[in-house]
Amino acid sequence: MSLLDTASLIVTPNGYKEGKLYSVIPSDGSGDLSVTRATTATRVNSAGLVELVPYNLVQYSEQFDNAAWTKSGATISANTTIAPNGTLTADSVTISSLGYLLQQLTLFPAVSGQSVTLSVYAKTNISNFLIFGGGTATGTDTSTITDVGGGWYRHTVTRTFNTTTSLQPLQWIIYNQVGTFAIWGAQIVEGSTAKDYQKTETRLNIPRLDYSNGTCPSLLVEPQRTNLLTYSSSFDNAAWTPQSVSLSANATTAPDGTTTADKIILANGSQTDPVVYQILDTTANTRTLAFFAKASEYNIAFGRIGGASNAPIVLFQLSGSGSILHNQNVSAYSIEALSNGWYRCSMTYSHGASFAPNVGVCSATYSVTTSSVISTGNGTSGIFIWGAQVEVGSYATSYIPTTSASVTRNADVISKTGISSLIGQTEGTLFVDFYKTHTYDSNGELVAMIFDNAAPSLNRVQLVFIGDNVELYATDGTNAVYSGAITSVANGRHKISVNYGADGYKVYLDGASIFTNAATWSPTTNAIRLGSYATNVAYLSDGINACALWPTSLSNTELTALTTL
Repeated sequence: MSLLDTASLIVTPNGYKEGKLYSVIPSDGSGDLSVTRATTATRVNSAGLVELVPYNLVQYSEQFDNAAWTKSGATISANTTIAPNGTLTADSVTISSLGYLLQQLTLFPAVSGQSVTLSVYAKTNISNFLIFGGGTATGTDTSTITDVGGGWYRHTVTRTFNTTTSLQPLQWIIYNQVGTFAIWGAQIVEGSTAKDYQKTETRLNIPRLDYSNGTCPSLLVEPQRTNLLTYSSSFDNAAWTPQSVSLSANATTAPDGTTTADKIILANGSQTDPVVYQILDTTANTRTLAFFAKASEYNIAFGRIGGASNAPIVLFQLSGSGSILHNQNVSAYSIEALSNGWYRCSMTYSHGASFAPNVGVCSATYSVTTSSVISTGNGTSGIFIWGAQVEVGSYATSYIPTTSASVTRNADVISKTGISSLIGQTEGTLFVDFYKTHTYDSNGELVAMIFDNAAPSLNRVQLVFIGDNVELYATDGTNAVYSGAITSVANGRHKISVNYGADGYKVYLDGASIFTNAATWSPTTNAIRLGSYATNVAYLSDGINACALWPTSLSNTELTALTTL
């Protein structure tokens, strides 16, 4: 029997549905964690592409009896037919009169040259099943019908827009002749390909399984953040001001797989601050500018904060694993290599008055002064850019796409209450396998905690990071163990555990003991939280690979084995 076989709870980022992350142990659902975010968000998928979660833009994709679907001349009988996935979730539709049957409007930014694909499964093989329309964004439509077996067909319509208009209502109508047929799995996705079907309900609480750190997914847990920039991937929009550069829209494939990345072209001759920029509010704050960039004829991008004397400037080398060529007056900066030659560049700056985030381009001939970047171009060469973001905070979080207004992504809340039987009440072990990718907030970012849901401040055991240092805090309302800064932890993957019981409190990190305390008391606990404190603060802002509980105190040998990378 392995050590994992003795665990009372094991959670890994694999099985999930909307609002739920399944536990591996127990497998009867009693250990499944709830997931709440109440907004959509993005992740990096297994193909290395930035992807909206969920990518299906339709609500209640299998529940055609839901009020999200408008019915006319038809009635719906729910869950009457075996669906293409083998479940009893397909609905029956009875048409009483000719006309449209079902309609759902989805707001979508129409961009000339870009596509959106609608699809639905139906137990019918007629060709005039799906109609696309709505708004003022016209385009060219193509359709397909695919036999998926068992009498089911997947009907798709792809529209390629020939106009650019913000937030068009995608009106699609499902209809048939008078009679009864079965329907299932409606979907709208960006791009010209009907992706694998993804079930939705409200679309707002799907956990993010992120592949940023390799071939295995991590559970991404982040705080609430707002992208303050508008038209975050449309640099040719009037929201952006070009200076000593020109923009070529939709010039190449973006990090999300669509042809929406723009080219920023350095003007001919010697140019001072060749950038595209927006001017934001003047409130003093610490903010982070991040953007995606890819080499074209040139391979140097830069970020700059305009409006400051001694302007914060970082130059990014878009080759190899990515590197920093120059930085000044910036508290933190990074460059991360993604797939297909793309990099995500970020810089953090604490500013007083004016705040004007700049995204710029350099040729190999450049110089930097205290407030400017000077570079020589030829009027045709440049780099590709996409997905700019400015957020309040000391590091960049996952990309938040915007159009005509700023957008807020809510915090991820991952927790489970009512599991006192899975948590050791007199002794036990809490284990987390996670990634650390940046210096954490000075107010604390929590990896995991077990606690009393009714009184978390009185009964809890938690592992938290302050800056780069890991800390332990435990209390039963009377007694407390506080480790302070145990040790500084470098960026990368780590395994950590806290053990409590007759041998006292012990913390192990990456195969080594890093903290002990002789206290033998234990708090009363009945809940677990991943990546944040019980009162929705101290968010981890990173990925969790696994979490586990043991209702017993593990030996030093077992703790060493459990936490060894």
